[in-house]
Amino acid sequence: MHEYTVVDNFLEKTEYEKLKSLILSSEFPWRKRNHLTGDSKEDNIGYFTYNFFNNFNVRSPEFETHIIPILKKLKAFSVIEARANLFIKEFWLNCKPSYHLDYKHILYNKTSILNLTSCDGGTLLKIEDKEIKINSVENRLITMTGDVFHSTFKNKKTDLRYVLNLNYF
Repeated sequence: MHEYTVVDNFLEKTEYEKLKSLILSSEFPWRKRNHLTGDSKEDNIGYFTYNFFNNFNVRSPEFETHIIPILKKLKAFSVIEARANLFIKEFWLNCKPSYHLDYKHILYNKTSILNLTSCDGGTLLKIEDKEIKINSVENRLITMTGDVFHSTFKNKKTDLRYVLNLNYF
């Protein structure tokens, strides 16, 4: 299938501001991951993440109030994972993309990435050997079928990049 869409101003302003305020709060409980993907061997230092939903379980009390309305707007039937990601430019030693599929063993899934900050980083898609660069723009949603290889690309000028990553079908 290899399909994707880009929607600017995806969330209503008040809904977006509440989500952004939660995730960018100095009290938000980030967890460090060592690699961008489970099977990657890149020489980057990692990134920070926070799971709202994973492994068939709600992992956050904020899931119902902040994530369910987004999943409803996406017309998601079932959630696989919902997490916030924080990329720090100093953690990137290698600038080469690490293309991956989030859930390659689950058919007909989708991935949506909601950018919470505008910066010089973004998302790369690889469709039939064509690389598509989508800049990180606040409240921009990228949705792709689960068979689209994708990667994040480094924010070189901006210190931090925040996204909400949703996997569902």
